[in-house]
Amino acid sequence: MKKLSSFFLLIIFFLSLCMGQLTFTYTKDALILWFEKLVPSLFISMVLVRILFEQQVLQIICKPFHMIIEKIFRIDENSFTLVVSSIFLGYPTGSILIDQQVQQGSLSHQSAKRLLYTCSFATPGFIIMSCGVVLFHSSSIGWKLLFIQLLCGFILLFFTRSIPVISRPTQQKIPTFMQSLSKALLESGKTLYLIGGYLMLFMTLTSLIFHFLPEPLSFFLRSLSEFSSGIMSIASTSLPQAFKLIFISMLLGFGGCCVHMQVMSMLEAVHIPYYKYFLYRLVQAILSGIFAYFIFT
Repeated sequence: MKKLSSFFLLIIFFLSLCMGQLTFTYTKDALILWFEKLVPSLFISMVLVRILFEQQVLQIICKPFHMIIEKIFRIDENSFTLVVSSIFLGYPTGSILIDQQVQQGSLSHQSAKRLLYTCSFATPGFIIMSCGVVLFHSSSIGWKLLFIQLLCGFILLFFTRSIPVISRPTQQKIPTFMQSLSKALLESGKTLYLIGGYLMLFMTLTSLIFHFLPEPLSFFLRSLSEFSSGIMSIASTSLPQAFKLIFISMLLGFGGCCVHMQVMSMLEAVHIPYYKYFLYRLVQAILSGIFAYFIFT
C-alpha cells in the first residue's frame, strides 16, 4: 500500500511538470483565494477568540447558561466554551484548540472526540461576509446560512449526549494580556499558513487529476475536495439562487476533503478514525441541505 501511494505521488509529480501552465494557474488561484477571501475573514476573529479564551472571558459569558447547557447537552460550562470557540474559530482551528486542551490535561480523549465529531463549522466571518455579502450581496443570506450550520451542530451535540463532556480543573493561572496576545498571533498565523499550504497543494493536485474527467463530474469532485473554491464555483453557475444556497449550505456542513485532511493531520493528542469523522460530516451536510430547502424555498 505504501509503495502504491508513493508511485501515485510520483505520477502526480511528473504530471505537474508536464502540465506546468495549469499547475501555475491553479496554484495562483488557490493563493488568491487564500489571501483575498480566507485571511481577511479568518485572521482577526481567530486572534480575538483565542485571547478571549485564554483570558477566560468566554467562561464568564457562558456561566449563566450552564444549568441549561448541562441538562440539554451534558456539557459543563468550561467545556462549552470550546463549543463557542469552535463556532468562531471555524475548522480546522477549532479542532486544534480542542486537541490542545487534551494535551494540557483539561479534557479527556473521549470528550474531545465527541466535540471533534460534532463541532465542525466554517467561521461566521466567512459565512456572513464571503458567502452572504460578497457572493449574494446580502448579509441576511449570510446570517441564515450561519443559523443553519449552528442548528445542525447543536442537533449533533444533542444526539451524542450519551457521552458527557466534563473538563478537568488545572492549576494553570490566567496569563497576562500581552502573553495571550502573543500566543494568539503566533498560533493564528501558524494555522493560517498551514491552511494556505494545504489549500494550494490540494486545489492544484486535484485540479490536475480532475482535468481529465468529464466537466460535470470534474465540477462535482472539485467542489467536494475544497469547500471555499467549491462555494465560489457553485455561486457562479446558472442555477436558481435557491438551489445555489442549498448546495452551498450542504458544502458548508460537509467542509470539503481538504478541510478533513487539515483536521486529521493537525491533531496531535487525539486520534479519530477518518470514516467516522466523514460520516458525521455527511450527516451534517444532509441536515444543512434539508434546513436550507425549507428556509430558501
